[in-house]
Amino acid sequence: MPKFYSLENPKKDKVDALLEEIKKYPDLRPRLAFLFPLSEGRKNALDMLESGEITNLKKVEELLESKDFIEREAGFYILGNSFYRDTGISAKMKNLLDAIYEEKYKKEDLADSVKMNVLIASHKEKAFPKIEKIIGQGLTSERLAAVRALIFGGIDKNKAIGFLEKTDFSNNDWARESIAEGLDIFGEESLPLLEKFISDKDNNIKIRAIKTKIGIITASQKEKALPFLEKMAHYDDWRVRMAVVANLLSIGDAASSLLEELLNDEIPDVRRKAEEISNILKHEPHKWLLGSRKSLFATNYTKEMTQRLSVLQNIVNETEKKFNDRFLGIIVVGSVEKGYFNADENSDLDVIILAKDYEVSEYIHNKAKYINICKGVMAMKEVSRGKWVENYIDFSRKIEDKDELSVLFGGLFWGNRKKLLELQNNILNKMNNNDWDEIRNIMLSGQTRLFKAASRFEINSVKLERIKVFTALSKVPPNYVETLEIVNSQLSMIK
Repeated sequence: MPKFYSLENPKKDKVDALLEEIKKYPDLRPRLAFLFPLSEGRKNALDMLESGEITNLKKVEELLESKDFIEREAGFYILGNSFYRDTGISAKMKNLLDAIYEEKYKKEDLADSVKMNVLIASHKEKAFPKIEKIIGQGLTSERLAAVRALIFGGIDKNKAIGFLEKTDFSNNDWARESIAEGLDIFGEESLPLLEKFISDKDNNIKIRAIKTKIGIITASQKEKALPFLEKMAHYDDWRVRMAVVANLLSIGDAASSLLEELLNDEIPDVRRKAEEISNILKHEPHKWLLGSRKSLFATNYTKEMTQRLSVLQNIVNETEKKFNDRFLGIIVVGSVEKGYFNADENSDLDVIILAKDYEVSEYIHNKAKYINICKGVMAMKEVSRGKWVENYIDFSRKIEDKDELSVLFGGLFWGNRKKLLELQNNILNKMNNNDWDEIRNIMLSGQTRLFKAASRFEINSVKLERIKVFTALSKVPPNYVETLEIVNSQLSMIK
């Protein structure tokens, strides 16, 4: 991987502390079961996601035209969640978007964001009358998207704020609430306008505006925001106090005394949230790694996790010596691989054992009892019926179950790399493009099931969606033809 992509630029001391922790386990060498080089399209997508800016719309156009549905999805997401520095919306791109709007509109609000952003990027201030109408009459998602598009689409901040100040929504509660919420993206420049909504006659709008102000001031001032947050921590509406708690995470240890106070709040939800934030600060996660290929080290518990994985690696070495060709290796999935392993909750190790017979699986389980290997994994297609399946795959038989096939190209692998590549090659040669896309969709679903990570690391829904796009680009393999070529190339290098 030529460049390391992350969700944010971490401080050097954070990176150094993590590297020092990992150095304590020099023999630990986890690798993805299928490590593929990133295409130019995926690199471009990750660059834009990392910077949050579109400086070359031609690259987004290429993503929308890609044969890889992961790249197409990423391109569409970028159009709805990035700042447009390049505003050259071509007729070709408009046609591409027209072809996918209808499908997207049925599934998610992202289409609204793309439409609004493209509208502003294309027409600038000339789009104001249409934006005014949408804020006043549109659906909830359309209103919020229209407010945010004033910045995303490349309008000067002062002009955008001036437009919102002059527009009369005094008789439209929904419009005022959407503006009060959407102003968070404008930063400190929006604070004077925000005060207008804090004085609103509607209490819900007032609370919404206060929460937005808390977020803006905390993001811009960090520790200097504490006096303001202390004042807000005594606000009579519990929703404001909850917003204070959520924002204390970005301040860090300096917020500990205020957190202690909020641990005694009269509202149980506020107390519970304060406890969650306090626990996160005690075991600061490396959440900037979520969505990257190093996501396993995002956990708050690097030491405990690496200790268990080191034991697991030794067990793999012993099993290879004892069973030879009857054992291929193990694949680790779940919380460890995705980065939210929690030692305090005694997270188990979700492993898939690749062996020719059940005796090998039992041997590994007996050896690994005290590091808490999960006895079974939930097959995705059986979730509704609650059926558990053994975490053992007989690699010598014909594997047809798509859940099992998806496992063989995902997760972290320990074992005989050459044998795994031969198995992957054999499987791919019996597939076609449609079969492989089904497998990739299963992998996409599994890799982006990150609600536990969001809960443990206090990640809001907007950031979580961005993490999911990072994850898809970094970990879900490319299209069928490219994947087959990569596997053959890696096999030839081992030979």
